Amino acid sequence: MKKIALTTLLFIAFVTIAKSQYTISFTATGATNSINRITAQNLRTGMSVTFDGNSTLILQSTTEILNKVLKNNDLVYPNPFENSTTLSFNSKGGQVIVSVFNSLGQSVINQSYELSAANHQLKLTMPNTGMYFVEISENSRTSSYKLLCNRSESKAANIEYSGFSDPKSEFSQSKQTQKGFKGQYTLDFQFGDAIKFWFKGGIYTAVLTDYTINSNKTIQANFNSLVDIDNNTYPIVTIGTQVWMAKNLATTRYSDGVSVTFVSGKEWWNGLYSPGMCWYNNNIVNKTIHGGMYSWYVVDKASNGNHNICPSGWHVPQDVEWTTLQNYLISNGYNYDSSFSGNKISKSMATSTGWFFSDIEGVIGNSDYPMFQNISGFSALPSGYRYGNGDFCNLGGYAFWWSIKQFDTENAWFCGLLYDNTVCYFGHNYKGNGFSIRCVKD
Repeated sequence: MKKIALTTLLFIAFVTIAKSQYTISFTATGATNSINRITAQNLRTGMSVTFDGNSTLILQSTTEILNKVLKNNDLVYPNPFENSTTLSFNSKGGQVIVSVFNSLGQSVINQSYELSAANHQLKLTMPNTGMYFVEISENSRTSSYKLLCNRSESKAANIEYSGFSDPKSEFSQSKQTQKGFKGQYTLDFQFGDAIKFWFKGGIYTAVLTDYTINSNKTIQANFNSLVDIDNNTYPIVTIGTQVWMAKNLATTRYSDGVSVTFVSGKEWWNGLYSPGMCWYNNNIVNKTIHGGMYSWYVVDKASNGNHNICPSGWHVPQDVEWTTLQNYLISNGYNYDSSFSGNKISKSMATSTGWFFSDIEGVIGNSDYPMFQNISGFSALPSGYRYGNGDFCNLGGYAFWWSIKQFDTENAWFCGLLYDNTVCYFGHNYKGNGFSIRCVKD
């Protein structure tokens, strides 16, 4: 009787685990109610999936995923593995790119396939023991998986197509009956896991982490935006306890309507000891992309007549606020190598657009570690700066933002990113330089 009772108890426990599945849907509010793209990442496993905003996300345990192999859900099994493993995934039909990266973010192998609408299987063989990431890209969907190879006898990586199963399976049919032909995407989940979401809606971004998923729910992306005195609109992003502009300031006026002196001529900028601004290369096209270049005197209230260059309720950050941002990113795993110490966060703060190339590992200008590119949502661009003598410098290479705090009579603190460095740099420089501005919420 005791054996029967124990068996029954274990069976009940198994059924409970197997049914730990939650359906997550999404809505948006704020500057736009449309979601173009969502990335969800399990912070425990590192696995992530990217999908369009009309889709739903299924969070389910590994046991549940294994139970649904015959229903054509995505699956890597076994994992961990020795020598090789099998990847099973759904395709809607068309070109599918399968890429494998090692733990350094370096490409190991990639293959392109033209597939029918079905569930397909690939045999993956890895050349060395260690951690790997597999990425499947198809139209608007990108899925990624973390693999662990415990033993390998192969000298080269290999992806071998193994076949497909009937596209008219139960899973495929159920997908087609959903309203609006929305997709369903699956992410491995255990009760208590934290899931981080990145939302993109037009020019707007939103980031949130949910620590309390214990039922089916709808998650709302808050696409908040900010408008300055000139009616320029800025996406904003929450990072830790701070709310930042996710785009460089581009106003020509203080928040009370007083104009900032526009200084275009090199001879007038040279030796500037007063508030002044310009566009990079004096080209207004750069206003939309890179915002304005401002002397430090624009942000200093003692120099500018006690005006605030940021929109009402916002301010130019103090040096300690830049430090708070840096410390949060470092201590929460935003370093390119997933470490929690050392300053290696530049890639996590920057977009991939416009930066010079560098072959140094983990820097912004290197395409390695793509999963960490702008993962914070700060969205830095290489906007360059205007040197104190009036020259424009390093568009494509550097991004510098003022702090409101001065260092001495000639210099003030600033934060910066370089295309060939992993560090989010904090230092001091000449007040007459033209740097960018990011505002932080009061």
